[in-house]
Parts: sequence; C-alpha cells; structure tokens
Amino acid sequence: DKVNSIEEIVNKTLTRPDQALYFGVIANAESGLCLRVFENQDYVMTSCDSLHTYEKILHYDVDGAIRFRSHCIRASPNRDIMITDCENSQENKWDHNAQDGFIRLRGEKRCWTHNPGVSNKVQIVQCSYSDPYQRWKMVQNGTVL
Repeated sequence: DKVNSIEEIVNKTLTRPDQALYFGVIANAESGLCLRVFENQDYVMTSCDSLHTYEKILHYDVDGAIRFRSHCIRASPNRDIMITDCENSQENKWDHNAQDGFIRLRGEKRCWTHNPGVSNKVQIVQCSYSDPYQRWKMVQNGTVL
C-alpha cells in the first residue's frame, strides 16, 4: 500500500539522531515564523502551521551544529545564514540559550535575527537584547526548549 510506505519513510527519516540535543522546529519568537530548509540548500521563513512538515525538522547537536539531514546551517560572508554540507568549522557552530532566546555564533557576539519587514533571510548581527527579532524558540513535540 502506497500510503503505508510513505508513512514508513517519514517515520524512518524523522528519527531523532543520537547526537541531537534537540530535534524539532526553530521559530522566531517575535514574528512567529519557522525556518524551513529545502533539499536544494535554500530556506525560507514560513508559517509554523503543520509543525511536523519534514522540511522544518532540524536538529541541534552536542557539537553545536544545527543540521537538516546531511546539511548544516553556517554563517555566510554576507551576514546571513546559509545551508551547506557539514564540515568541522566555527562558522557552523551555534549556541542556543533558552533564557534569552539567542542563537549565537559560538565564541562570538553575533546572533540570528529575522525581521520580515527588513529581509526574507535570517541575518547574523551583533547580539542585542533590544532586538525582539533575535529571540528564537526550539519546539520539540509541542514543547518549547
């Protein structure tokens, strides 16, 4: 049965990796939009409806990488994030602090921000408590982490 085989594939591909501290969606607390990654290594910020849509499931690993399948999110030279093949680089190591909501480039004071009125991309800027668009939630099975 075709439906059963699709469900089996989804269940297998949505298995939480052993190295994942977190496995779910990443949402901007101010805009309410979620990060959605595509196979072609592009991404958009989109509605968080259907939170379990496969393209929105990311994992945050013990090594600080934020991954989608075999791809990692890294800092680009253009001050935004980009999706690339994973490599052991400081540009794809992140720290998330649930208290302040920042996703910070490890060892730096640069954080993710997404103001939909400014850009459709997630930008990396100087961390600032006064910027509400720098607050991010990691949501796993409906629980905010």
